[in-house]
Amino acid sequence: MLLRSGLAFFIFLLSTLCSPAQDPVCRILNNINGLPSNTVYNLLQDKQGFIWIGHDKGLTRYDGRTFTNYPAPSQQGRSVSNLLSIGGQVWCQDFAGNFYFTQKDSLKKEERLQSTGTFIAAGVVNENILASIGTNTIRYLNTASGKINIFNTNNKNIAAVNYSNNLVSYVAEHTVFSFDGTKVQQQHSFSSNNIPAAFLRQIDGVYYGFTKSTYPYLHRFSNNDYIPVPVLKPGLFIQDVNVIADEIWISTSTGAYCFDKQWQPKYDGRCFFAGSSITRIVKD
Repeated sequence: MLLRSGLAFFIFLLSTLCSPAQDPVCRILNNINGLPSNTVYNLLQDKQGFIWIGHDKGLTRYDGRTFTNYPAPSQQGRSVSNLLSIGGQVWCQDFAGNFYFTQKDSLKKEERLQSTGTFIAAGVVNENILASIGTNTIRYLNTASGKINIFNTNNKNIAAVNYSNNLVSYVAEHTVFSFDGTKVQQQHSFSSNNIPAAFLRQIDGVYYGFTKSTYPYLHRFSNNDYIPVPVLKPGLFIQDVNVIADEIWISTSTGAYCFDKQWQPKYDGRCFFAGSSITRIVKD
């Protein structure tokens, strides 16, 4: 599935059925056929197969036929993003940094994890831990027990974050750090002349940083080197990077691109939905 800012596309990526000159067949969901808003920020498919859509009017669930909206009476702003599935519940954040989770047919605000005043996307570690990083701290909320642990990092100006299994990694002050739940370790550093990464991804144990609009967008961290990997053409605006199985999908404001883990182009190097703003890619 490709999520386009303004419209959600459900796309079956079957390369055997898609010629080099054609985009995959897609189904468009918008406010004409039931989606409350065309301003879509995030997309999630849970283990039951439901599609959850975060947009500027809140959170909506789609079951393939009908839309169900999840109101949040105590929500400061209606827009939600960063949808996460934890322990059978869907969690999300508003752009004020508040957290919410689904409870029956509505959204409930998480009062135990107060907003830090800014939005930095949280993530999941160790299956049921919601990890929230901010200035000088990483907060762990055990969603099963409700227990919160707060860890000091002494790191400000968080530029990019990555969550994987039991590790929180982030870029701050021209350095890549990792946190394993007990201690913070420095992984790499790079020159202050380099543009800080907007997205950080760990792929097969290697850290990569992605800028949004400064070419070359992709760099590989190696010791204290920041090595450019020029696999995309200039003139793009990177909106997200998703690692799905053995594929790396890069969403841009003018289409989506796919690479293998050796950064070789897949699907003949084509740009999917050229000219469309793609904000997120999810595998159905």
